Amino acid sequence: MAHILLGWELGGNSGHVRRLAGLARRLLAQGHTLTLAVQRPDALRVARDLEGRVAIRQAPVWPGLWRHGGAQPAGSPASFGDVLGNLGLTDSGVAEYLLRAWDGLLADAGPALVVGDFAPLLLLAARGRIPRVAVGTGFTVPPADGPSFPAFVPGTAPRFDEAQLLAVAERALEHLRWPALERLPALMGAEAALPGVFDLLDPYQGRRSEPLLPPFLSRDPGLAGEGDAVFAYLPGLSTGSVAAEALLAAARAGLKVGLHAPGMADADAAALAGGGVGLLAQPLPMDAITRQARVLVCAGGQGMVSAALAAGLPLVVAPGSIEQELTIAALARAGLGRELRDASDVVDAAQDRSAAARALAARSHSVVTAGAYEDAALRAIGQLLT
Repeated sequence: MAHILLGWELGGNSGHVRRLAGLARRLLAQGHTLTLAVQRPDALRVARDLEGRVAIRQAPVWPGLWRHGGAQPAGSPASFGDVLGNLGLTDSGVAEYLLRAWDGLLADAGPALVVGDFAPLLLLAARGRIPRVAVGTGFTVPPADGPSFPAFVPGTAPRFDEAQLLAVAERALEHLRWPALERLPALMGAEAALPGVFDLLDPYQGRRSEPLLPPFLSRDPGLAGEGDAVFAYLPGLSTGSVAAEALLAAARAGLKVGLHAPGMADADAAALAGGGVGLLAQPLPMDAITRQARVLVCAGGQGMVSAALAAGLPLVVAPGSIEQELTIAALARAGLGRELRDASDVVDAAQDRSAAARALAARSHSVVTAGAYEDAALRAIGQLLT
């Protein structure tokens, strides 16, 4: 059996840890030993069963993720190159020392294989030395074989010149005396690239050479029923926001509203509870949501959206990132969800029976079982280890 390092570098939600934890459980069952290097150790709360079974390390942190004194974004990204530029790939010293940090971590762990979830510099640090598997969504596993990253919206010009971003990476690699990159997308290269996403949600739909895998689902979401409730998962929700007003409007309309909002201030929680919104200390399992809910309100994370699609449940999305904006745009085009823009949107979605019918009809094209993504990833890992 082998030692494998699983690393998460970019992105802000717990879905990255859930996906790596799902793989970790399966790899442990096969007898492998593991190091788990994560950007945010607090996110490991969703994988407490791994405590004492894997070595935990802090992943190097890009300056664009710092709360104070970090890189300043140039605006909403138009391409994956812009994502990297916004997070700090504009300074060769930053790139160099992040790569040195990963290099030291790899030297300490000595893995036979690396699994990276939204982990570009981990993949680059391991290039040419250790087999690499890139796991994630359609957004976080972009095509790496083209001359440049495709625009998220065809015809849209990127904010950063990719030639300049490539030159930054090249200077860092030169200082390290590592082989050069010829194209910026090669920075995301891996021996096995495994984008897990429904085709309709893939921001690179029709522009990939590698096949898509089913999205990662931590459990079977079941089938949407005839529920009359609204369930919302909105981390950090605050009163006065459109989302909060929409939930209060739904409660006033007589809908049963359940909300899980980790990080919400006590005063905001009290105001929502006083308005008839039921507060949940823990998120409901997805199969419980699909049995009871008429509509799911969320920020548009791929985990919840994919589970809702697999269950045939309509969505209302309050996006907070470019990936989530691309997701709700795709859902809206397919008639399977709407962006939360007005306080009446949740009530309207709950009353729109045609949306529920469309969601159930679409389910026939999006049936996926929990564990399908891990099955495919384990096959790729096994092939690279033999």
